[in-house]
Amino acid sequence: MDPVTGGGEDERRLDSWKEIAAFFRRDQRTVKRWEKERALPVHRIPGSGRSGVYAYPHELRHWLEQDGTLAAEIPNGPRAATAALASPAAPAAELAHPRRPVLFLVLLLGAAGVLWVAAAARQLTLARSTPTALRGADPELARGYLACRYAWSKRTAEQLRDSVDCFTQLLVRDPGFAPAYAGLADSYNLLREYSLMPDGEAFPRAITAARKAVELDPASSLGHRALAFAAFHWSFDVPTAEREFRTALALDPQDAEAHHWLATALMLLARNSEAVAEIGRAQELEPTSSSIVADRALILHHAGRGEEAMAALNRLTRTEPELVSPHRYLQQIHFGRAEYRAALVEARRVAELLHDPEGMGAADEEMRVLQAGGPSALLEAMRARRLARYERGPGGVYPLAQVEALLGEREVALAHLEEACAGHEPAAMTMRIDPTLGLLHRDPQFRKLLMRLGLPSVE
Repeated sequence: MDPVTGGGEDERRLDSWKEIAAFFRRDQRTVKRWEKERALPVHRIPGSGRSGVYAYPHELRHWLEQDGTLAAEIPNGPRAATAALASPAAPAAELAHPRRPVLFLVLLLGAAGVLWVAAAARQLTLARSTPTALRGADPELARGYLACRYAWSKRTAEQLRDSVDCFTQLLVRDPGFAPAYAGLADSYNLLREYSLMPDGEAFPRAITAARKAVELDPASSLGHRALAFAAFHWSFDVPTAEREFRTALALDPQDAEAHHWLATALMLLARNSEAVAEIGRAQELEPTSSSIVADRALILHHAGRGEEAMAALNRLTRTEPELVSPHRYLQQIHFGRAEYRAALVEARRVAELLHDPEGMGAADEEMRVLQAGGPSALLEAMRARRLARYERGPGGVYPLAQVEALLGEREVALAHLEEACAGHEPAAMTMRIDPTLGLLHRDPQFRKLLMRLGLPSVE
């Protein structure tokens, strides 16, 4: 059995109770009963409870052959039902001669994505940043890994979730394949940023997967860089994070993502010249990466090259309209400059891309308040809304502290920043470069907080 593709080259994995029922030409209630009473071979996606199921046609046929009474009841036999599942949207050549990783991603992303995934796999096979960990790996696992990575690289909530499933299926095939564990770690590291997954759920999963990758392969640059990311943004352990980043780059100097993530960490440490150099190296290695372009723009903004940064971010919103980060960075920049109308426009777009109705409603209401009452009324409304969000807990205290600082409420802002640090809110690591906290820079308590986080003092 091939757990990545679901059997032979001509087989398609059945990815829901509906498809399993269609295979037998029975209703869903019947096949669920067969699973319970007659051991129908149905598999479950890890972490999805009982609702996320899939099955392999060759296993279902084998099960059916063991029960002659059931076989006689299936109209035209199950092979006819299997053939009917082939999507008319899929090109015939791909269905007749599928590449295994491409076929697997089709199962995840839909038949309409066949050509997109095929092109992605070809592109990534030639990428200069192909990890050294793949050298000598089973060719099919390596190609499958690259296809998973392409979904991950798009950085949308849906495709990041697809990448989790994709890497998981590679591990079903080979539980010792360290790059797939590193891929899982990277997926969880980003899911809390590009979806509504809580930090407290995503980061522990990322750390567990990254540690497994390094355990299986101590020379895994991918595992070390994933550990570095979590150490910086979740554990607030700057020395460990930098050591892990440097280890990753010593193991694979061509790892664009390691240069990229090190650059963003250096930006938060206000080491601007180093950050610009690292993000430049990342872009040399992956010149087509939109996420690197977006983060380079943010780094340039904090390095004093604001006009260049804004031009790059605005260009990205046109060329990559579904990418969250350019809108999020524009929101941050505008808010830090007290350009509140522009900030709310971007906040609305971020919420749309994250499929966050609460966020969309908040942006709309705050825009109405701004238009009616001006900036002071807006900040008061934002404080009330963020306070209500914080009281529902957990998390959400850092954004509240930002507004309190802007309103001149020094003591309560500092108390909430203390709480954000204690609660490991990743936004706390932006404290050193966050312009909304300028009122607090000379306060000894604020300086102690920076020191506790491993961030440099303000001048």
